[in-house]
This record gives sequence, C-alpha cells and structure tokens, in this order.
Amino acid sequence: MENEKLQKIISTYNVMFSFITSFTSIAIIYFGGMSVIQGVMTYAEIVLMIDYSGYMEFNFSWFTRHLTDFNECFFAYAKILELLEQAEEEDLQKGEKIKDKITSIEFDKVSFSYNNTKKNIRNFSLQVKENEKIALIGKTGAGKTTVTNLLERLYEPQKGQIRINQKDYIEYSISSIRDKIGYIMQDVQIIPNTIIDNIKYVNKKITKEEMIDIFKELNLHEKIMSLPKGYHTNIYENPDIFSTGERQLISFARIMAMSPDVIILDEVTSNLSWENEELIKNAMDKVMKR
Repeated sequence: MENEKLQKIISTYNVMFSFITSFTSIAIIYFGGMSVIQGVMTYAEIVLMIDYSGYMEFNFSWFTRHLTDFNECFFAYAKILELLEQAEEEDLQKGEKIKDKITSIEFDKVSFSYNNTKKNIRNFSLQVKENEKIALIGKTGAGKTTVTNLLERLYEPQKGQIRINQKDYIEYSISSIRDKIGYIMQDVQIIPNTIIDNIKYVNKKITKEEMIDIFKELNLHEKIMSLPKGYHTNIYENPDIFSTGERQLISFARIMAMSPDVIILDEVTSNLSWENEELIKNAMDKVMKR
C-alpha cells in the first residue's frame, strides 16, 4: 500500500514538473527574446538559459526515476526479510495420511482474511464430487486464488470448515493433501536442469519410457527429439527452445506423471496465442481423461 502511495506521489510530481519546465522554456524564449530586442541580453545567454533549464529537468527526472527504483528495491528487500522471518511449516506429516482417492471436497461457510481486516472470502460454500469440473469466475481480488491456497493448506480457514472425503481436512497430514493435488499455474516454473529432471521431481519413480509416452500424448515428443541432447536438454539454460505454450505443456506433463486426484488450473491460457491455447486445450482434455 505504501509503495502505491509513493508511486502516485512521484507520478503527480513528474506531471507537475514537466508542466513547469515546459512553461519555463516558453517564458525564457519570450522574455529572453524581448530582452535581446531591448539589448539587455544576448542570444548566447538565452541559449545557455534554455540549456541549463534542460539540465535541471534531466536531473530531476534522473532523481525521480532512481527514487522509484530505490523504493521498489526497498519493498522487495522488506518482503525477503519477512519471508525469511516466517517459521517453516511444521508437522507436514502430522495427522493421518489420505489412503483413499479423493472423491469429495466441501467448503462449508468458510471465511478467511490475510490481514484480519478485509475478508478475502466470507461464508464461502462449495461442494465438488468425483469427476466434476468446477470453474471459479470473478474479478481480480474476488478470492479465487485464496480458495486454492486454503485447499492446499497454505493457510487455514478462520471460520467454517473444509472437508475432504467427509472429514475435516485438518485431520489429514499436509503432505498427503498436497500429494493428491496437481496445480498448474499461469506462469510456468522451470527447474534449472534437464527436461527429464523437470518431470522426475514430481515422480522420482517414473521411467523414461513412461515419460516419453506422456510427451507423445502431448504431441511434444518429436520436438524434444529434434533437440541436440533430446530429453537431456537443459531447458533452464535454453529458455527460447520452447514456445510459451510448449513450456506450459511441460507443466501438464508433470501433472500426468504425478496422477493427482484433484487438478487445479489457474488461468493457464490467459497469456497464450490462439495456436498455443489450442495446444493447452488438447492437453487439458488428455489430462482429464487419465
């Protein structure tokens, strides 16, 4: 919030200063011209005054630009400190393991707030049964991501209850809940290593043959084999070898290798071209059928 306030103040001063400097240049030309006619000033002196006013505008612009950079760095540093000071998640294994397949999820009058002032969701209720597809639609800040965060137990409800298979999900271990949920984000997260490593980190037991079958289903196998090192290509060091849509397909390959009971898609096609969007829609159909 403080960052936004400072940005607004800087923007206001930028507009005001640009207006003042523009008016100053006009005033120098007008009154300087009159002074030249009257013999009070020379033409060279007017040019110097215009030049110096330009330096003043440049220096002010430099200051405000770097003030903005400093402000962004300061808040980024503050967020890093806040993250480092947070306690690590404890008792990931505390609670019983989900042994059966997830067949039902229920949000029962759930309320939650990140800052204990504004409710991000209030009395939210939802029932999802096996093989159902649910779409949460709303404007930015409506609470769609909050629902996902609560389901994965990144946070817990302040009111109400979330039940998995008819049981309060707090009774399950956090790790067993997350092992059952596959999450594909809008921005693809690439691990700094090979294509194989980017899939194996979700399923260490998967074989290369199984991995190849998955990429064949996603119509990406031939593209991978055309690379000099094939599946051993380091995609982190070579970010341009795949299009945005193809990189997103790697996320779908992870989900297919993971075989979760619940799949969450977070606006996975919002930044894609029409061609890439068609690739992802086909991948979504194949993931849902597994």
